[in-house]
Amino acid sequence: MYICVKPKSRSQPLCLQAKELAKQENKPIVALVHKTWCGACKQLKKDFQSGGAGVDRVVKASASYIMVNLEDDEGEGISDLKPEGAGYIPRVVFFTPDGTARPDIKSKANPNYAYFYPNADSLGQVMESSLSMLKSSASEL
Repeated sequence: MYICVKPKSRSQPLCLQAKELAKQENKPIVALVHKTWCGACKQLKKDFQSGGAGVDRVVKASASYIMVNLEDDEGEGISDLKPEGAGYIPRVVFFTPDGTARPDIKSKANPNYAYFYPNADSLGQVMESSLSMLKSSASEL
């Protein structure tokens, strides 16, 4: 199940709806920040639309997450969506079920762009490998 939750307003901390849903369902959050005009974002979107093993991996893993899709100006001004000052796009940021940002969960694709995932498979791998850590860190708080 893939859930896209949009913020009601810019003033909401990490899409309040997503945080509420994550708490209720005890699921971590994956937030994808992208722009409609961005070439790398368009390429990632094309990869997702093509299907294939990487997409299947993300779709399967997404059943255990609240998936948040933030396009263009959605999420602007939310500092948790720019870990380590990351302003490049696309970027993906992980959160625990209580909404705590986990900037330590990074892509291995490019050390200069720690939250950039070049394709669905790279994102799916990290979603799978991080799930138990995200859930256990929330229960420890």
